[in-house]
Amino acid sequence: MAYFQVLRERSDKKTASDKIRKAEEPKRPKEIYLDGKNVDNIRISPDEKHITFRTSKSANPKSTIIPNYVTESGFTEDINARTKVGAPLTEFQFFVYDIVKDTVLEVKTNEIPGIFDKPDYVADYPEKKPVDDKKEKSQSRAK
Repeated sequence: MAYFQVLRERSDKKTASDKIRKAEEPKRPKEIYLDGKNVDNIRISPDEKHITFRTSKSANPKSTIIPNYVTESGFTEDINARTKVGAPLTEFQFFVYDIVKDTVLEVKTNEIPGIFDKPDYVADYPEKKPVDDKKEKSQSRAK
């Protein structure tokens, strides 16, 4: 390099262009890996400092297969019906991405204080007493 001026100039131009390219490159947010989950409900806060999003993972439940005996072809064909009873449900998670701190936090709703408390207006209504089914049925038959 010390003996070839052309090679020095090329090297200087390359380092200068690399610096310019890095300076002009937009700052990207953190990559968030989803492990095969879907993202929806992406919202940005009014102050543009937080982004909220929800992830979902479908359970791909098995569905019941019902044979259809009356068909145009004359052969029995299967009909896919509803999902089987007790099939796993779709799982949802809610996250907040802090742009300034570049962190992602999961919001766990079961940990919110008072989430399972009954509302105050419930006290305004009388409690229902358990109904005796045998007594109620005999009264309805007598009428």
